[in-house]
Amino acid sequence: MSTKASWSWRWSTSPERAGCDAGWGALLAADNVTLTGAETDARIAGAFVAVRVTDTGSDTAPDVLPKIFDPFFTAKEVGKGSGLGLSQVHGFAHQSGGTVHIES
Repeated sequence: MSTKASWSWRWSTSPERAGCDAGWGALLAADNVTLTGAETDARIAGAFVAVRVTDTGSDTAPDVLPKIFDPFFTAKEVGKGSGLGLSQVHGFAHQSGGTVHIES
C-alpha cells in the first residue's frame, strides 16, 4: 500500500505567526519509503514515512547549519524566534526512531 499526501500554504498577511518573512510559503509532502543501509545510516534502515518541507525563505549560512538543532539557537533578531522549533523537530524524530536531514 502506498499513500501520498501533500499540502501547500502561504502566510502573506501574518508571517509573524509562522516566525518568518512576509511572502513565505511552504510545501509539505509525505510518502511511504523504505530505506536501506546503503541509502542512509544503517541504524535507521527500514520502512518509514518521509515528510519533506520546502520553504521559500532565505538560505541558512553554512557556518550556522551545525547549530540549527541546538535548543534556543536562532539566527533571527531578538524577539523574532525562540530557537526551539528545529530542536523540537530533531527530538521528536529521534525519539520516534527517525532522523532529520536539512539542505540549504
